[in-house]
Amino acid sequence: MVKASPIPVTVKIRAGWDDANKNAEEVAVALESAGVAGLTVHGRTRSQLYSGRADRRLIGDVKSKVGIPVFGNGDVDSPAEALDMLATTGVDGIAIGRGALGRPWIFQQIEAALRGDAIPAAPSASEVGFLVLELMEGVVTLYGESLGMRMMRRLASDFTRGVANGARFREGCVRVQTRADLVALVREFLRYEGAVPRRRSSPRGGPLPPPSPGAASRRDPNDQSTLTIAARRGSLWRGRARRPLSRS
Repeated sequence: MVKASPIPVTVKIRAGWDDANKNAEEVAVALESAGVAGLTVHGRTRSQLYSGRADRRLIGDVKSKVGIPVFGNGDVDSPAEALDMLATTGVDGIAIGRGALGRPWIFQQIEAALRGDAIPAAPSASEVGFLVLELMEGVVTLYGESLGMRMMRRLASDFTRGVANGARFREGCVRVQTRADLVALVREFLRYEGAVPRRRSSPRGGPLPPPSPGAASRRDPNDQSTLTIAARRGSLWRGRARRPLSRS
């Protein structure tokens, strides 16, 4: 795959299959020998799924075994956790997954922490309402209102964990069918009274067709979209495809 790919190949692995079979170090060494350009290590085993804590000692051990960039992953859901991941593992960067769902401001907060600046406060309920509607307009632009609003049932819910009236907002989200439905929920429970963000024209010239089986293998070869976002010391690192992706 490394030889066939026109772009650098990176790999994400877990600690191993279970506690009796943690082989991340051996796998990392083999991947480096195969020519991969970077490695993300999630500190849980497959059998753990998302229970327990990610093993940062193991992530640090993997980092010490290879010379390619290593990104630590698992339980990074706050600036403090990001700083701890860097300090305890020595990794080159951080890969953030579930910690960013519905919380896009976490990247700004972590970037401030990496610079040693004051950490920006999380947005108010009203500001979260604006973000939800801004996301809604983008999703509807790409997928059309019918499919887009079904997607927004979960996406909008992610934004309201820990937000005042969030539970009642999420109850309403499961019944959302139109843009107007979600706007009404945002105004009632998140107290956003401003204008609905203007819809932008689709970069692809119209709503995307509904996803179908095998769609990933038919990805547009000219798609230059962002592949990776990971925090590094003092900055945010954004990996982009430098050349068109080849068809599989």
